[in-house]
Amino acid sequence: MQEIDSADSTLITIRARKQESAFIYAVFEASENICACSTRAHVTGDMMRDVELNVPVGMLNEVRHTLGQLRAEIEGDFYVIES
Repeated sequence: MQEIDSADSTLITIRARKQESAFIYAVFEASENICACSTRAHVTGDMMRDVELNVPVGMLNEVRHTLGQLRAEIEGDFYVIES
C-alpha cells in the first residue's frame, strides 16, 4: 500500500453493500497513485463493508470524480464520509 503523509491528506470512508464494496475497492486499487485504500475489519455476516481512502489533497478532485462515476454505475446506495 502506498504511504501518504496524513498531514497532507483526507480520509474518506465509503460504506457499501459487500458486493459493491469489493468493486469500489478494486476500482481505487487499480487507479494507482490517486489514493491508498484499505478495508476496515468486519463481523462475519455483515451486509455492509467500509472502504477507507487516504487521499492526498492534490488528488481530491480526481477521487470525487471517480466516486461520482461509481454512483452512476452502482445500483443501490453507498455512503461517503469525508473527514
